[in-house]
Amino acid sequence: MKPNVSLPLAVSLLLAASSFASAAVTITDDFNDGNDSGWSRQSSLAGFGAAGVFTFPGGNTYQISAPASPNPGALGPARTGSVRFDQSYDSSFLVQADIVGWDAANPRMAMGLIARGDNFGLGTTDGYFLALSANGLFDINRTTNEANTTLPGGITVPLDVNADYRLIFSGVGSSLSGRLFNLTDLVNPIATINAVDSTYTSGFSGLFVFDGSPTGIQTTTAVFDNYVSAIPEPATLSILGLGFGLFAARRRRLA
Repeated sequence: MKPNVSLPLAVSLLLAASSFASAAVTITDDFNDGNDSGWSRQSSLAGFGAAGVFTFPGGNTYQISAPASPNPGALGPARTGSVRFDQSYDSSFLVQADIVGWDAANPRMAMGLIARGDNFGLGTTDGYFLALSANGLFDINRTTNEANTTLPGGITVPLDVNADYRLIFSGVGSSLSGRLFNLTDLVNPIATINAVDSTYTSGFSGLFVFDGSPTGIQTTTAVFDNYVSAIPEPATLSILGLGFGLFAARRRRLA
């Protein structure tokens, strides 16, 4: 069952209610059109026969799959993503999406949100990644030329494979914050993590999946819904997160 309130409508209502803040530049996609028009698919390993696979379960969610890496030692693990290049975010950003399915057979797979990303490609991708692993690891990562550094502050939270979750990634200057919600309670976060890093000051936002298994040869799949990215005033960062609590979604089983 899809949300009974449209994503653009809820965003409009929320921003109107926040009259004390300046207008935000907002991108939304609930994938109800059954396509990813406006998105740029990113597959670092496409040239080696391991291009990402992008599908639309039920015609209204976005499934991103990374095939197993053909050579983890030389090329790194399976990874792929999708990015919105229609807006670059700098001093303040907010990105959020619902996760309504993932490959529980790979407990080290990671899925999540990209912020201030740039130079996407094999050995070149930069930016910040809010990652939630199937085993419950929740952390913020800085990636430079596809080399990953986990920032201090990550935690492990218990995940229910039958539940749906919302990720919210926000930043003001060098202060970065990630929040995790169960879709049954969009007021009280399950977990909140914070980090400070000033490496990247602007860039693009999107979604990703990554194989963090020790062998690096497993496939990685996650299903996303209700994507939002915005440039809010600092005062509206928390309001945005709560305001999108109008949405709920039932889990989409992986094909």
